[in-house]
Amino acid sequence: MIPKHITLKQLLKFAFIVFVLAIYFQLFFIHIYKGENLNKVLELTDYRAFFRAATMVHAGKISDLYTLDAQKKFQTELTSQDTEDGILSFRNPPLVAYVYSFLPINSYPKSFIYASICCNFLIFLSIIILFTQVRVSYVQLAIILMYLPVCWATLSGQTSAFILLSLVLIYVALKKQWYLLAGLLTFFLSLKPQYIIFIPAFLIITKKGFGKLLLGVIITQATSVTLNIILYGKTFITDYFLFVINTEGASTGTRPGSNINLFSLQPFADKLFGGQVSFIVLLAVSLLLNVIFLLLLNQAKNSKPLPILFSSIIIMGLVLNVHTLFSDLSFLLIPLFLVLDKRKLGLDFLILYFAPFLVLNEVNLQPAAFLLLMGCGFSILSGNRKSWKSLLQTSTYRSIDS
Repeated sequence: MIPKHITLKQLLKFAFIVFVLAIYFQLFFIHIYKGENLNKVLELTDYRAFFRAATMVHAGKISDLYTLDAQKKFQTELTSQDTEDGILSFRNPPLVAYVYSFLPINSYPKSFIYASICCNFLIFLSIIILFTQVRVSYVQLAIILMYLPVCWATLSGQTSAFILLSLVLIYVALKKQWYLLAGLLTFFLSLKPQYIIFIPAFLIITKKGFGKLLLGVIITQATSVTLNIILYGKTFITDYFLFVINTEGASTGTRPGSNINLFSLQPFADKLFGGQVSFIVLLAVSLLLNVIFLLLLNQAKNSKPLPILFSSIIIMGLVLNVHTLFSDLSFLLIPLFLVLDKRKLGLDFLILYFAPFLVLNEVNLQPAAFLLLMGCGFSILSGNRKSWKSLLQTSTYRSIDS
């Protein structure tokens, strides 16, 4: 249902303009980097791992998906890229590889363009839905549309766009008290299993609809595991998790220190504790901070409105999980919209908007981005910041069950 402050004509006009501009800039990017230059640019994106996995599905080699040698073999055949120094490994569930296999695999650039257009559509559909949920000016909207992680998410070929849309729809479902639907929508979080971390928080802020939400979660997560077992085989669970653990390193395309989360502190922890021990220490700290956050969330659920609760969940879920890519910061679109609702730009908005810029340099500033975002998440949940007072005073939605 479209809010009264937005007419259908305005919404359709806005949707058309945004989507056309998105496609235009995407094709402009492709046009600039034609031929060999395009191939060089494409080698820098994460999409080559997804394209490789999709090719393995077409070749009937999905059962070799979590064999590093097999991934290297396909990478060499597809791009003639030397894999001796390492490879960007595919570390998502088999279902993701199967979905990507529906895109053209006869041409890497063409497949990339199709994937990018799909990402554009999903991201801007998310923006349109968020636009209907809050009151923001067109100037504020223009600022949000230039959000750097969103721009990168449209080009990375990652599954971030799917998860962003699912989180937006979960917010709407919780707001409408459609708890079973909210639970069913958590299916898409399993595309990147680290984001299942959101589910306990969603359950905590739900009271009357807890059973329906939990039922939806159980159905979808069981369905996800079943589909992956059907596609891959009975050993999916053990093979997948062993592969993820064994490929957590620079030679396989994952650098814990480059994450925009708690694990960005690993280079410093390595100096104190050593490699393997430092990861265990940071994992323990992450679990502790998650428990503290969930306890605070449980305490705040009866006194804080849904926009505050949901915003803090998104922020803390990003900074306290084990693997957060730059494109995943596009999830911050949700708190950006909710922070802006009916208000001017405040400190919370500025932190959420500019923190990602800290990682775009050769200096290791990911820890600074992590600390700023975590502080912002706890601050928003506390409700003490001046920028949130108007929302607390004007919102008639005191909890998702009231």
